[in-house]
This record gives sequence, structure tokens and C-alpha cells, in this order.
Amino acid sequence: MITRGLFTIEDLFRKLPVSVTLVPAAGTATPASLPAQLPVAPTARLEGLRVLVIDDDVDGLSLVSAMLRRAGATVAVGRSAAEGFDHFVAEPPDVLISDIEMPGEDGYSLIRRIRGLEPGRGGRVHAIALTAYGRREDRLHAISAGFSMHVPKPVDPAELVTLVASLALR
Repeated sequence: MITRGLFTIEDLFRKLPVSVTLVPAAGTATPASLPAQLPVAPTARLEGLRVLVIDDDVDGLSLVSAMLRRAGATVAVGRSAAEGFDHFVAEPPDVLISDIEMPGEDGYSLIRRIRGLEPGRGGRVHAIALTAYGRREDRLHAISAGFSMHVPKPVDPAELVTLVASLALR
């Protein structure tokens, strides 16, 4: 169990919201047929999925790993692109989640190396760029480099679990 100060990571999950509020755009009304709040699928489960998370930020790596484990995934971690690549080739995951900005080799270079692998060795793995870079250009760069999705930090735990489950179904 990971602790930070007075709270554990598990305490944090128990306190996070479990619904998404629809906010209409300025000058529009929420359709009467839609509820004001939609529940996030708390039943999204990741049992049987192997996920590799790569991030040089230890706190971020711990938090994302805990989110995924809590949903039932088997999670391997790498604290650098090189370490993550070694994990990847040893046992290709079902889904890869990688930060972009890392010392040495960045996430763009990492995904290009992975995409260069044969499909049987994981070259077509579903990959999420989980990054603090959230501009349109950043999203386009991540997708063109080879990521399947671009997700800006911070990410809601239910959203991340749902995205991983969605990618795994493809």
C-alpha cells in the first residue's frame, strides 16, 4: 500500500467523484431527455488485461498503476522509456500507457520504436499518451507518432479505466 502523508492511494480513490456532470455550452439548454448527471460505469473492469505504464514521475506512476490495479488489471511499470521498452519486449502488454516528457528518450521516440516491432512482438499494441501536454498540436503529434489516444493529465480514474477497457476491446 502506497502512502503519502496522512492518506493512502486507496483513501484517495474512495473520495473521488463517481459521476460526470453535463455542462451545456453557453446559450444552450440541456435536453430534457438527458439527466443532469450521468453515472460513470463503475463496473468497467480490466481483469485479464496486462497494462504497461511508463512515467518518470514516481507519484504519477504510482497513482495510475493503483487506478488500473483497482480495476483488476495486471500492471507492469517502467520509470523511463528504456526501462519500459525492456518490459515491453520481455512481455508485450495488451495496452501501453506512456508519458511523453521523460529524460533521455521521450514517449514519441518510444512509441516509434514499439511501432517498428513485428505485430507478433507487440508492434500493434494499443497505446495511450498520458501527458501534461494538452494542446491540439500535442494531440496531433502524439497520434502521428503512433499513439492510439492522447489523454491530458490529470485524468479521472473512471475515464482512464473506461479508455483502457475500450482500447482492449478493439
